[in-house]
Amino acid sequence: MKSVFHHLPAAALALALGAAVLSGCSPANKPADQSAAPAATMAGTPGITHDQLAADHKQMEADHRSMEAADSVMEADHTAAKAAARAAGITAQPAYMALEKRHDALLARHKEVVAKHSEVLKRHAELEKSHAAGTVSDAQMQADHAGMKTEDQQMQQEHQQLVADHKKIEEEHAALLKKG
Repeated sequence: MKSVFHHLPAAALALALGAAVLSGCSPANKPADQSAAPAATMAGTPGITHDQLAADHKQMEADHRSMEAADSVMEADHTAAKAAARAAGITAQPAYMALEKRHDALLARHKEVVAKHSEVLKRHAELEKSHAAGTVSDAQMQADHAGMKTEDQQMQQEHQQLVADHKKIEEEHAALLKKG
């Protein structure tokens, strides 16, 4: 699954993180009565614009839907693999039972990754809403966004590893079916 993280130049990330340090890392939910740069000034600051953040958020949501679709396919594959094992009469074999235990744990881990990613997307949507309302400084918004992109990238990498692990389990399952 291709990611959008190559669109964020390293210099922009460094600027966003540097701005966060200089701004004292104020909380993203500071009261509206504190001075905050209006959303319109975002385009005049170095780094990424609010429109770019919104586009990144949309891409993260699309990536999330792809991960959910991959999980659905893996669950269907797992159901089919169980049916094939029952038909082959290998469900009582210790090797199959151990494989099934690992497979169930892997699918549970997939669900955890997708749920965690949903939380990242929810926080990101809240950040966008706060920035549009002018309750978050540009520097803080960029710093928060950079952190969320990092989280999103880590979860995508973890999900890709889980998909690769699932493929290995499917291959082991096919080998067990051949042995019968």
